[in-house]
Amino acid sequence: MNTPPPLPNEANWYYANAKNEPQGPFTLNELRRLKKEGSITQNTLVIKEGNSEWEPYPLAVAFIEEASQPRKSNNPQSSIQGKMSEYRRTCRVCGKVWHSLVEREKTINRDIRNNSCHYCLCNPEVDVQADRNAAASKSEISRLKTCPDCHSANYNEEIVTHGV
Repeated sequence: MNTPPPLPNEANWYYANAKNEPQGPFTLNELRRLKKEGSITQNTLVIKEGNSEWEPYPLAVAFIEEASQPRKSNNPQSSIQGKMSEYRRTCRVCGKVWHSLVEREKTINRDIRNNSCHYCLCNPEVDVQADRNAAASKSEISRLKTCPDCHSANYNEEIVTHGV
């Protein structure tokens, strides 16, 4: 009998501890528990098995968290629960097509703006942390807007909306 792949929150996740050593595997629910307990912070790097890059906890789980939220519909008779918009980008250099969720980029840009205003003169560690958060968010936006094949930022872009 074939078993289906694990649900997103059952996938194997790992996090880097204070000594930068991988810890895990954990389910997404276990990561959430570790976050509540303080073992994982906003800056803790995590990776889901099968992914190639470590990312700060909020960025890595944002898509899973958003996808697990129920969608609202204006039409109760409709089987479509909501819509999802994504950027469809085509590299002008190599022709590669890649996609990025509009809502994810909006969230990251909002995080960049929010992190830049939490400066506190009485606590310099807050300044450092805000700078790190903003830098991680800017790096993520840059990655999403760069061709995954040739790394060019020269692309055509259109927004495509799908029913979910």
